[in-house]
Amino acid sequence: LAIHGKVAELRSPRFEGELSLRGPLLGELQASGSMARNDPAIEAELDWVWSGARAERLAESIDGLDRSISVQGLLGGRGRLWGELLRPRVEGEIHADAASVAIPGEAGPELREGRAAAGFAWSPQEPELLLRSLELEGLLHVNRLDPVRVRLDGSGSFSPRKGLARLREATLELDDLARLRLEGAWSAESDPPVHARVGLDETDLAALRARLKPLTGDPLPGYSLTGSLRSALSVGWRPGGAWDCTGEFLIGGPGLSSEDGSRVLQAMDTTLTVAAESAGPGAGASLDASAPLEGFLLLWGTLFGDWSERTGRLDLRAELPPEGEPGEETSRWTARLMLDLDDGPRIRAGLADSG
Repeated sequence: LAIHGKVAELRSPRFEGELSLRGPLLGELQASGSMARNDPAIEAELDWVWSGARAERLAESIDGLDRSISVQGLLGGRGRLWGELLRPRVEGEIHADAASVAIPGEAGPELREGRAAAGFAWSPQEPELLLRSLELEGLLHVNRLDPVRVRLDGSGSFSPRKGLARLREATLELDDLARLRLEGAWSAESDPPVHARVGLDETDLAALRARLKPLTGDPLPGYSLTGSLRSALSVGWRPGGAWDCTGEFLIGGPGLSSEDGSRVLQAMDTTLTVAAESAGPGAGASLDASAPLEGFLLLWGTLFGDWSERTGRLDLRAELPPEGEPGEETSRWTARLMLDLDDGPRIRAGLADSG
Protein backbone atom coordinates (compact mmCIF):
# COMPACT_ATOMS: atom_id res chain seq x y z
CA LEU A 1 0.00 0.00 0.00
CA ALA A 2 1.42 3.42 -1.00
CA ILE A 3 -0.09 6.84 -0.22
CA HIS A 4 1.06 10.18 -1.64
CA GLY A 5 -0.72 13.47 -0.95
CA LYS A 6 -1.44 16.19 1.53
CA VAL A 7 -3.77 16.72 4.46
CA ALA A 8 -5.35 20.15 5.01
CA GLU A 9 -7.68 21.75 7.56
CA LEU A 10 -6.86 19.69 10.66
CA ARG A 11 -10.16 20.56 12.36
CA SER A 12 -12.00 19.04 9.40
CA PRO A 13 -9.32 16.80 7.85
CA ARG A 14 -9.24 16.59 4.05
CA PHE A 15 -6.87 14.40 2.06
CA GLU A 16 -5.95 15.00 -1.56
CA GLY A 17 -3.53 12.76 -3.42
CA GLU A 18 -2.97 9.25 -4.74
CA LEU A 19 -3.39 5.75 -3.35
CA SER A 20 -1.79 2.59 -4.75
CA LEU A 21 -2.61 -0.97 -3.68
CA ARG A 22 -0.87 -4.07 -5.02
CA GLY A 23 -1.45 -7.77 -4.38
CA PRO A 24 -1.11 -11.20 -6.06
CA LEU A 25 -4.90 -11.62 -6.39
CA LEU A 26 -6.14 -8.18 -7.46
CA GLY A 27 -3.07 -6.90 -9.32
CA GLU A 28 -2.62 -3.14 -8.93
CA LEU A 29 -5.27 -0.58 -8.04
CA GLN A 30 -4.43 3.12 -8.28
CA ALA A 31 -6.77 5.90 -7.14
CA SER A 32 -6.50 9.68 -7.13
CA GLY A 33 -8.81 12.31 -5.68
CA SER A 34 -9.92 13.49 -2.28
CA MET A 35 -11.36 12.26 1.01
CA ALA A 36 -12.84 14.57 3.65
CA ARG A 37 -14.36 14.09 7.08
CA ASN A 38 -18.05 14.96 7.12
CA ASP A 39 -19.18 13.93 10.61
CA PRO A 40 -19.84 11.19 11.27
CA ALA A 41 -18.73 9.77 7.91
CA ILE A 42 -15.79 10.20 5.55
CA GLU A 43 -16.76 11.35 2.07
CA ALA A 44 -14.65 10.25 -0.93
CA GLU A 45 -14.34 11.37 -4.53
CA LEU A 46 -11.83 9.14 -6.35
CA ASP A 47 -10.91 8.14 -9.89
CA TRP A 48 -9.41 4.66 -10.07
CA VAL A 49 -7.44 2.49 -12.52
CA TRP A 50 -7.14 -1.29 -12.12
CA SER A 51 -4.52 -3.37 -13.98
CA GLY A 52 -2.40 -6.52 -13.86
CA ALA A 53 -4.97 -8.97 -12.46
CA ARG A 54 -5.03 -12.56 -13.71
CA ALA A 55 -8.41 -14.15 -14.46
CA GLU A 56 -7.24 -17.61 -13.35
CA ARG A 57 -6.35 -16.35 -9.86
CA LEU A 58 -9.68 -14.63 -9.38
CA ALA A 59 -11.53 -17.72 -10.64
CA GLU A 60 -9.77 -19.86 -8.02
CA SER A 61 -11.04 -17.54 -5.28
CA ILE A 62 -14.74 -17.87 -6.24
CA ASP A 63 -16.54 -20.49 -4.16
CA GLY A 64 -18.62 -22.98 -6.14
CA LEU A 65 -16.95 -22.40 -9.50
CA ASP A 66 -16.13 -25.67 -11.28
CA ARG A 67 -12.36 -26.08 -10.93
CA SER A 68 -12.20 -28.27 -14.04
CA ILE A 69 -12.91 -25.23 -16.23
CA SER A 70 -9.73 -23.46 -17.35
CA VAL A 71 -9.98 -19.65 -17.33
CA GLN A 72 -7.15 -17.36 -18.38
CA GLY A 73 -6.77 -13.69 -19.24
CA LEU A 74 -5.51 -10.30 -18.17
CA LEU A 75 -8.04 -8.11 -16.33
CA GLY A 76 -8.26 -4.36 -15.80
CA GLY A 77 -10.53 -1.35 -15.79
CA ARG A 78 -11.13 2.24 -14.75
CA GLY A 79 -13.88 4.27 -13.17
CA ARG A 80 -15.07 6.46 -10.30
CA LEU A 81 -15.86 6.02 -6.59
CA TRP A 82 -17.84 8.54 -4.56
CA GLY A 83 -19.98 8.91 -1.44
CA GLU A 84 -19.38 7.63 2.07
CA LEU A 85 -16.09 5.74 2.15
CA LEU A 86 -17.61 2.75 3.96
CA ARG A 87 -20.74 2.77 1.75
CA PRO A 88 -19.51 4.09 -1.60
CA ARG A 89 -20.99 3.94 -5.08
CA VAL A 90 -18.66 2.62 -7.75
CA GLU A 91 -19.08 2.87 -11.53
CA GLY A 92 -16.72 2.15 -14.36
CA GLU A 93 -15.61 -0.16 -17.13
CA ILE A 94 -13.81 -3.48 -16.80
CA HIS A 95 -12.16 -5.52 -19.56
CA ALA A 96 -10.39 -8.81 -20.20
CA ASP A 97 -7.74 -9.30 -22.88
CA ALA A 98 -5.95 -12.39 -24.22
CA ALA A 99 -8.76 -14.38 -22.62
CA SER A 100 -9.51 -18.09 -22.98
CA VAL A 101 -12.07 -20.44 -21.45
CA ALA A 102 -11.85 -24.21 -21.88
CA ILE A 103 -14.11 -27.05 -20.70
CA PRO A 104 -12.14 -30.30 -20.12
CA GLY A 105 -12.25 -33.26 -22.47
CA GLU A 106 -11.37 -33.80 -26.10
CA ALA A 107 -14.83 -32.67 -27.20
CA GLY A 108 -15.01 -29.76 -24.75
CA PRO A 109 -15.54 -26.31 -26.32
CA GLU A 110 -12.80 -23.71 -25.95
CA LEU A 111 -12.84 -19.95 -26.52
CA ARG A 112 -9.49 -18.52 -27.64
CA GLU A 113 -8.21 -15.07 -28.56
CA GLY A 114 -10.99 -13.68 -26.40
CA ARG A 115 -11.71 -10.09 -25.49
CA ALA A 116 -14.45 -8.86 -23.18
CA ALA A 117 -15.61 -5.50 -21.81
CA ALA A 118 -18.53 -4.25 -19.74
CA GLY A 119 -19.70 -1.19 -17.88
CA PHE A 120 -20.73 -1.79 -14.28
CA ALA A 121 -22.29 -0.18 -11.21
CA TRP A 122 -22.12 -1.32 -7.59
CA SER A 123 -22.94 -0.14 -4.08
CA PRO A 124 -23.27 -1.95 -0.72
CA GLN A 125 -27.03 -1.41 -0.94
CA GLU A 126 -27.17 -3.55 -4.10
CA PRO A 127 -26.92 -7.35 -3.70
CA GLU A 128 -25.21 -7.80 -7.08
CA LEU A 129 -22.73 -6.02 -9.30
CA LEU A 130 -24.71 -4.84 -12.35
CA LEU A 131 -23.16 -5.27 -15.81
CA ARG A 132 -24.27 -3.21 -18.79
CA SER A 133 -23.08 -3.06 -22.40
CA LEU A 134 -21.47 -6.47 -22.01
CA GLU A 135 -19.40 -7.43 -25.05
CA LEU A 136 -17.40 -10.59 -25.67
CA GLU A 137 -15.75 -11.88 -28.81
CA GLY A 138 -13.30 -14.61 -29.68
CA LEU A 139 -12.64 -17.77 -31.66
CA LEU A 140 -14.72 -20.80 -30.59
CA HIS A 141 -13.23 -24.29 -31.06
CA VAL A 142 -15.56 -27.30 -30.74
CA ASN A 143 -14.30 -30.83 -31.35
CA ARG A 144 -13.73 -31.47 -35.08
CA LEU A 145 -15.62 -28.40 -36.29
CA ASP A 146 -13.88 -25.51 -37.98
CA PRO A 147 -13.25 -22.59 -35.57
CA VAL A 148 -16.09 -20.07 -35.45
CA ARG A 149 -15.76 -16.34 -34.74
CA VAL A 150 -18.30 -15.46 -32.03
CA ARG A 151 -19.60 -12.20 -30.59
CA LEU A 152 -21.81 -11.78 -27.51
CA ASP A 153 -23.71 -8.61 -26.57
CA GLY A 154 -25.94 -8.28 -23.53
CA SER A 155 -26.24 -7.30 -19.89
CA GLY A 156 -26.07 -9.16 -16.60
CA SER A 157 -25.07 -9.20 -12.95
CA PHE A 158 -22.56 -10.93 -10.68
CA SER A 159 -22.35 -11.63 -6.95
CA PRO A 160 -19.10 -13.37 -5.84
CA ARG A 161 -20.31 -13.64 -2.24
CA LYS A 162 -23.49 -15.48 -3.25
CA GLY A 163 -21.85 -17.46 -6.06
CA LEU A 164 -24.39 -16.11 -8.53
CA ALA A 165 -24.13 -14.72 -12.07
CA ARG A 166 -26.90 -13.81 -14.51
CA LEU A 167 -26.97 -13.09 -18.25
CA ARG A 168 -29.92 -11.08 -19.58
CA GLU A 169 -31.17 -10.14 -23.06
CA ALA A 170 -28.01 -11.34 -24.78
CA THR A 171 -27.37 -12.12 -28.43
CA LEU A 172 -24.64 -14.46 -29.67
CA GLU A 173 -23.56 -14.28 -33.32
CA LEU A 174 -21.69 -17.26 -34.82
CA ASP A 175 -19.91 -15.84 -37.86
CA ASP A 176 -22.59 -15.37 -40.53
CA LEU A 177 -24.06 -18.80 -39.75
CA ALA A 178 -26.46 -18.23 -36.88
CA ARG A 179 -27.72 -15.77 -34.30
CA LEU A 180 -28.75 -16.91 -30.83
CA ARG A 181 -30.77 -15.16 -28.11
CA LEU A 182 -29.64 -16.06 -24.59
CA GLU A 183 -30.75 -15.71 -21.00
CA GLY A 184 -29.21 -17.72 -18.20
CA ALA A 185 -27.75 -17.99 -14.73
CA TRP A 186 -24.96 -19.68 -12.80
CA SER A 187 -25.58 -20.46 -9.14
CA ALA A 188 -23.28 -22.47 -6.89
CA GLU A 189 -26.31 -23.72 -4.93
CA SER A 190 -28.53 -24.79 -7.86
CA ASP A 191 -28.82 -28.12 -9.68
CA PRO A 192 -27.84 -27.80 -12.41
CA PRO A 193 -25.57 -24.87 -11.50
CA VAL A 194 -25.77 -23.46 -15.05
CA HIS A 195 -29.16 -23.06 -16.72
CA ALA A 196 -29.94 -21.15 -19.91
CA ARG A 197 -32.75 -20.46 -22.36
CA VAL A 198 -31.51 -20.42 -25.93
CA GLY A 199 -33.38 -19.15 -28.98
CA LEU A 200 -32.02 -19.68 -32.48
CA ASP A 201 -33.07 -17.12 -35.10
CA GLU A 202 -33.99 -18.44 -38.53
CA THR A 203 -31.01 -20.32 -40.00
CA ASP A 204 -30.52 -21.98 -43.37
CA LEU A 205 -30.47 -25.78 -43.05
CA ALA A 206 -28.03 -26.29 -45.91
CA ALA A 207 -25.47 -23.91 -44.39
CA LEU A 208 -25.86 -25.52 -40.97
CA ARG A 209 -25.43 -29.00 -42.43
CA ALA A 210 -22.19 -27.97 -44.15
CA ARG A 211 -20.74 -26.53 -40.92
CA LEU A 212 -21.64 -29.63 -38.89
CA LYS A 213 -20.38 -32.15 -41.43
CA PRO A 214 -16.92 -32.65 -39.81
CA LEU A 215 -18.73 -33.67 -36.60
CA THR A 216 -21.80 -35.53 -37.89
CA GLY A 217 -20.49 -36.90 -41.18
CA ASP A 218 -22.89 -36.99 -44.14
CA PRO A 219 -25.81 -39.39 -43.58
CA LEU A 220 -27.36 -38.50 -46.96
CA PRO A 221 -24.52 -38.21 -49.50
CA GLY A 222 -25.61 -37.07 -52.93
CA TYR A 223 -28.65 -35.21 -51.64
CA SER A 224 -29.12 -31.50 -51.01
CA LEU A 225 -31.12 -30.13 -48.10
CA THR A 226 -33.41 -27.09 -48.13
CA GLY A 227 -35.42 -25.29 -45.50
CA SER A 228 -34.92 -23.14 -42.44
CA LEU A 229 -34.54 -23.80 -38.73
CA ARG A 230 -35.49 -21.90 -35.57
CA SER A 231 -35.39 -23.13 -31.99
CA ALA A 232 -36.42 -22.47 -28.39
CA LEU A 233 -34.36 -24.59 -25.98
CA SER A 234 -33.67 -25.00 -22.27
CA VAL A 235 -30.10 -26.11 -21.45
CA GLY A 236 -28.54 -27.26 -18.17
CA TRP A 237 -24.84 -27.83 -17.45
CA ARG A 238 -23.14 -29.53 -14.48
CA PRO A 239 -19.55 -29.71 -13.19
CA GLY A 240 -17.49 -32.15 -15.22
CA GLY A 241 -19.29 -31.27 -18.45
CA ALA A 242 -22.58 -33.17 -18.07
CA TRP A 243 -25.45 -31.43 -19.85
CA ASP A 244 -29.08 -31.80 -20.86
CA CYS A 245 -31.26 -29.99 -23.37
CA THR A 246 -35.00 -29.91 -24.05
CA GLY A 247 -37.14 -27.79 -26.34
CA GLU A 248 -38.40 -27.36 -29.87
CA PHE A 249 -37.00 -26.82 -33.35
CA LEU A 250 -39.32 -25.11 -35.83
CA ILE A 251 -38.52 -26.37 -39.34
CA GLY A 252 -39.77 -24.31 -42.26
CA GLY A 253 -40.26 -25.86 -45.71
CA PRO A 254 -37.92 -28.86 -45.27
CA GLY A 255 -36.93 -30.55 -48.49
CA LEU A 256 -34.53 -33.15 -49.86
CA SER A 257 -33.43 -33.69 -53.46
CA SER A 258 -30.89 -35.85 -55.29
CA GLU A 259 -28.15 -34.33 -57.45
CA ASP A 260 -29.89 -35.32 -60.71
CA GLY A 261 -33.31 -34.16 -59.49
CA SER A 262 -34.94 -37.58 -59.93
CA ARG A 263 -35.68 -37.96 -56.23
CA VAL A 264 -37.35 -35.11 -54.36
CA LEU A 265 -39.12 -34.92 -51.03
CA GLN A 266 -40.85 -31.69 -50.01
CA ALA A 267 -42.53 -31.55 -46.61
CA MET A 268 -44.69 -28.97 -44.87
CA ASP A 269 -43.60 -26.85 -41.91
CA THR A 270 -43.34 -28.81 -38.68
CA THR A 271 -42.14 -28.59 -35.08
CA LEU A 272 -39.56 -31.06 -33.79
CA THR A 273 -39.64 -31.68 -30.01
CA VAL A 274 -36.25 -32.79 -28.67
CA ALA A 275 -34.62 -34.07 -25.48
CA ALA A 276 -30.86 -34.69 -25.39
CA GLU A 277 -28.30 -35.40 -22.69
CA SER A 278 -24.71 -36.39 -22.03
CA ALA A 279 -22.83 -37.46 -18.91
CA GLY A 280 -19.81 -35.38 -19.95
CA PRO A 281 -16.90 -35.13 -22.40
CA GLY A 282 -16.12 -38.50 -23.94
CA ALA A 283 -19.17 -40.13 -22.34
CA GLY A 284 -21.32 -40.08 -25.47
CA ALA A 285 -24.74 -38.48 -25.89
CA SER A 286 -28.33 -39.39 -26.73
CA LEU A 287 -31.14 -37.61 -28.56
CA ASP A 288 -34.87 -38.31 -28.69
CA ALA A 289 -36.98 -36.30 -31.13
CA SER A 290 -40.51 -36.41 -32.52
CA ALA A 291 -42.52 -34.30 -34.93
CA PRO A 292 -46.01 -34.33 -36.44
CA LEU A 293 -46.13 -34.59 -40.23
CA GLU A 294 -48.60 -32.33 -41.98
CA GLY A 295 -48.26 -33.73 -45.49
CA PHE A 296 -45.60 -33.90 -48.21
CA LEU A 297 -44.90 -34.28 -51.91
CA LEU A 298 -42.71 -37.11 -53.22
CA LEU A 299 -40.98 -37.71 -56.55
CA TRP A 300 -38.92 -40.91 -56.52
CA GLY A 301 -37.85 -41.90 -60.00
CA THR A 302 -41.06 -42.70 -61.86
CA LEU A 303 -43.15 -42.53 -58.70
CA PHE A 304 -44.93 -39.29 -57.88
CA GLY A 305 -47.23 -38.85 -54.95
CA ASP A 306 -49.16 -35.91 -53.56
CA TRP A 307 -49.73 -36.64 -49.88
CA SER A 308 -50.18 -33.00 -48.89
CA GLU A 309 -53.37 -33.95 -47.06
CA ARG A 310 -51.83 -36.91 -45.26
CA THR A 311 -50.72 -36.63 -41.65
CA GLY A 312 -48.45 -38.75 -39.53
CA ARG A 313 -45.61 -38.78 -37.04
CA LEU A 314 -41.83 -38.96 -37.16
CA ASP A 315 -39.78 -40.34 -34.24
CA LEU A 316 -35.99 -40.38 -34.02
CA ARG A 317 -33.60 -41.90 -31.50
CA ALA A 318 -29.90 -41.10 -32.01
CA GLU A 319 -26.86 -42.03 -29.92
CA LEU A 320 -23.24 -40.95 -29.95
CA PRO A 321 -21.19 -43.71 -28.31
CA PRO A 322 -18.55 -43.04 -25.65
CA GLU A 323 -15.04 -42.45 -26.91
CA GLY A 324 -13.09 -45.68 -27.33
CA GLU A 325 -9.47 -46.44 -26.64
CA PRO A 326 -6.86 -44.76 -28.89
CA GLY A 327 -6.85 -46.49 -32.27
CA GLU A 328 -10.17 -48.24 -31.63
CA GLU A 329 -12.72 -47.81 -34.42
CA THR A 330 -16.17 -46.72 -33.25
CA SER A 331 -19.20 -45.26 -35.02
CA ARG A 332 -19.60 -41.51 -34.74
CA TRP A 333 -23.31 -41.99 -34.20
CA THR A 334 -26.22 -44.37 -34.77
CA ALA A 335 -29.89 -43.57 -35.25
CA ARG A 336 -33.27 -45.29 -35.47
CA LEU A 337 -35.94 -43.58 -37.56
CA MET A 338 -39.66 -44.40 -37.33
CA LEU A 339 -42.16 -42.87 -39.76
CA ASP A 340 -45.86 -43.58 -39.20
CA LEU A 341 -48.42 -42.21 -41.64
CA ASP A 342 -52.08 -42.23 -40.74
CA ASP A 343 -53.67 -45.18 -42.53
CA GLY A 344 -50.14 -46.52 -43.29
CA PRO A 345 -47.52 -47.18 -44.35
CA ARG A 346 -45.05 -47.51 -41.48
CA ILE A 347 -41.33 -47.16 -42.14
CA ARG A 348 -38.47 -48.23 -39.86
CA ALA A 349 -34.85 -47.41 -40.73
CA GLY A 350 -31.44 -47.59 -39.09
CA LEU A 351 -28.62 -45.17 -39.85
CA ALA A 352 -24.97 -45.12 -38.79
CA ASP A 353 -21.84 -43.13 -39.55
CA SER A 354 -18.48 -44.79 -38.98
CA GLY A 355 -16.47 -41.70 -39.96
